[in-house]
Amino acid sequence: MTSTLVVDAGSPDADSYISSALAATYHAAHGNDGWLDGDDAAWDQALRRATIFLDGRYRGDWKGRKTNIDKTGLGSPPAQSLAWPRCGVVDEEGDLIADSVIPRVLGYACAEVALQELASPGSMFPQIGQATKMEKVGPITVEYIPGSEPGVELTIVANLLDGLLIDGGSNSVTFFAR
Repeated sequence: MTSTLVVDAGSPDADSYISSALAATYHAAHGNDGWLDGDDAAWDQALRRATIFLDGRYRGDWKGRKTNIDKTGLGSPPAQSLAWPRCGVVDEEGDLIADSVIPRVLGYACAEVALQELASPGSMFPQIGQATKMEKVGPITVEYIPGSEPGVELTIVANLLDGLLIDGGSNSVTFFAR
């Protein structure tokens, strides 16, 4: 099966910030063997969910504004489906990011989030709250119902995106075990 992702900066049909092939290359270079456990369909689904997660998690925190590139040549740009590309973005080193590109670090962050999603499906979109199955007061014991454990921080995502966010955005990204 081949990938069906649409990675086209500014397109109204775009649904990922990175192709599954580039994500595989990124994960292989970083020794993230968990990515290899998937297949094309699983990778595409995880990358789509990761893109939705990033757009939602950082809504209002991204530098600049949507580019809405006119790909039709008709003078009125169609609505761009994703938060990127953006115009007026200067990275942490003072370099202007071209308004027609998706920054490489955003693609890498998407790959990292997708890896977490493959390892723990549904971890990006948990039901909020912890359900206690048992609580003992002395000595103290707390047992959480599976799927409601405290979250896991994925600091690599926050570190990758730091230069694309207003004032660095939030310093952590939390995923929940499923």
